[in-house]
Amino acid sequence: MVDLAITMTGPAELILVNAEVLTMNPHRPTARSVAISNDRILAVGDDEALAPYRTPDTCVIDCRGLPLIPGLNDAHCHVFSTATSLSGLDCSSHNVASVTELLLDIKRKAHELPPGSWIRGFGMDPDAYLEARYPTRRELDSVAVDHLLRLEHSSGHATLLNSRGLE
Repeated sequence: MVDLAITMTGPAELILVNAEVLTMNPHRPTARSVAISNDRILAVGDDEALAPYRTPDTCVIDCRGLPLIPGLNDAHCHVFSTATSLSGLDCSSHNVASVTELLLDIKRKAHELPPGSWIRGFGMDPDAYLEARYPTRRELDSVAVDHLLRLEHSSGHATLLNSRGLE
C-alpha cells in the first residue's frame, strides 16, 4: 500500500525493503519499503506496493527488519581542527593499518620538522588498527623524542599526547 505522498515517478535506483521505516507522518508512522532515485524518495509503503518501481538495474537491499529513520544532520563542525588537519599527519585507518605503521609515520614526520615543533595527527581510530589499541605514551615518546606530539581521535573528542606535548 503506497499511501504516503509520492512526488516523483520513474524507476528506482535503490529500494530498501523489509525495514521498519519511521515515516514521521502521524497518519502512518511506519512503513516497510522506500524507493529512491537521484537521491530523492520516490515512494514509501509496503514491499509489494513498491514493486512497480523496481527494474533489473534497481539495487534492492533487505534491511532485515531493522529501523530506517529520516536523515539526521549534525549541524556542528570543528572548523579549525578541520583546517589544521589539512597540514597534519593522516592517522586514519585509510592511511594507517596498525599502531606500528602509525609510529613509523610519526617518526618520518619528526625527521621532516625542526626539533621542538608540534606534530599533529588526525583521524586516529584504534579500533580499526591491527592491534585494536591506542599507542602508548612510551611508544609515542620513542618516535617523537624532540617533538611535541598531539594525535586526535577520528571523533575529534579525544586526544593523545606524548610526554613533551603534555609538558
